[in-house]
Amino acid sequence: MYTEKYREILAPFERHSVYMDFDLSAWNGLVDQLPVERYRRGAFIRMNGDTTSRVTIFRSGFALVGTVLLSGRTAAVHINGPGAVWGMPSMFSEENGHPTRTNLIALTDCEVWHVPRTQLMKWTVANPMHAESIIQLECRKSLVFVSRHHRQGFVM
Repeated sequence: MYTEKYREILAPFERHSVYMDFDLSAWNGLVDQLPVERYRRGAFIRMNGDTTSRVTIFRSGFALVGTVLLSGRTAAVHINGPGAVWGMPSMFSEENGHPTRTNLIALTDCEVWHVPRTQLMKWTVANPMHAESIIQLECRKSLVFVSRHHRQGFVM
């Protein structure tokens, strides 16, 4: 499925499957009526500072989640894959339209759904289990991120 170059890019992240392969059925009822957006490898799916009040959920492909350092260089944070969601912290901030702190760049051809804030809020209110699933997902992502950096000696 992937060329050797893709395997090299993805290999360091594979042990953190929490980012790379989720059950897409978790988003049933939320993305059913949304159009699928397609992005070619190398395209910006979402930019740092985006204030569009939406989350992005991956249907297929892999994308680099990165941040721009003060030096202007981009640093990789993690890789998102099918079923992963991006932009959740910005969605639930107190301010509607709070800017994102990371960007999303397609490492492979990607298919995503962009879910508006209002639609996500209605979905979570309709069933408390949806809100609980989002909280569990974000906690799992945080634990994997912190444990990975702790092993590498980056904890402050």
